[in-house]
Amino acid sequence: LFYYLAAPLALVGSSTANSILMGLSVLLWPLLLLGCHALGAELADSKQRHRTGLLCAAIAGLLPGLFNYSRVLVLDLTLAITVCWSTALLLRSLRSPGSPGIPGATALLTMAAGLAIKVNALAFLAGPLWIAGSAALSKAAAGQPRRQPLRFIAIFMGALLLTGWLLLGSRGAAILETARDSTWPGKLIGYASQGSLGQYANHYLSFVRSQSWEVLYYSTLQSFTPLWLAAVIVACAAYFVRPVEAQHKKVERQRQKLVFSALAIPLFGVIFVLRDIYDERYLIPLLPLCAALTARASLAIAHARCRVFIISLGLLAGSLNFNVISFNVLPELRPLACTTAAGWAPKARVGDRLW
Repeated sequence: LFYYLAAPLALVGSSTANSILMGLSVLLWPLLLLGCHALGAELADSKQRHRTGLLCAAIAGLLPGLFNYSRVLVLDLTLAITVCWSTALLLRSLRSPGSPGIPGATALLTMAAGLAIKVNALAFLAGPLWIAGSAALSKAAAGQPRRQPLRFIAIFMGALLLTGWLLLGSRGAAILETARDSTWPGKLIGYASQGSLGQYANHYLSFVRSQSWEVLYYSTLQSFTPLWLAAVIVACAAYFVRPVEAQHKKVERQRQKLVFSALAIPLFGVIFVLRDIYDERYLIPLLPLCAALTARASLAIAHARCRVFIISLGLLAGSLNFNVISFNVLPELRPLACTTAAGWAPKARVGDRLW
């Protein structure tokens, strides 16, 4: 899909990479920011939906990780857009239990587009889809015990159809090869065939230790920078520990589970499942959700003056941070914005600093 968008731009105008990237950015960047607005609005309290959406879009636009990949011919920004819209629509289906059909069906179409772009979409959306789909099927079967088995049959058939589409389609051979050669469960077969199962546990634990540091280093410090990383950590903690109103408790708990699965499953996958193919851009689709959580936490500050001060300070500091990294404004501040932790990453990969 990404390359189908790029092809007309190359035919109509110049076929150079810079021209294609500029055209794609004009098409894709507004879709990303609109998706961030929708996602922020869905995570917000009912009285703050529009403001949270606007603040989420502003924060997402200032994240160096997202902007960086709008200037590179890779699929990850397009994937981030579909994941963002799908997550927002699935959250809406939970927020509107009386009529989840339209947002749920639209989410499925958006997820199909994401899978057509990159099969990695499954890691970001399988958990949210399971939670939203289970909630919808449970409501449909409520009060009709005979229909309860239909819930499991529907989920099983959906999973079976998706598996068949992925494995029997044009990318099936590549997916199976990646699963066999580039994941630890797949390599277990190789260790067994070589008679070296006794070494598997030691190799795996050693890898997980180094991989967890690398994921923390590249996907947090590089994608967010220290400024936004601190804000995201506080925002995530605030979202999951906040008190929930009794009248909306069930729905809000479902929404928390959906957000948690959207964050945790991809992180678990790159740390504990993938082997030797990790790149920091693999977690780029998480950035809009992190921006939405940050916007929600900022607008949830009770004291009005304190809230305005923190939001204003965050946007001003974020703008400076963005320009220092992306456009080398005030280069003397670059070491501060690109802080590194000594010994966390091999110099052969990034040198002695990020970006």
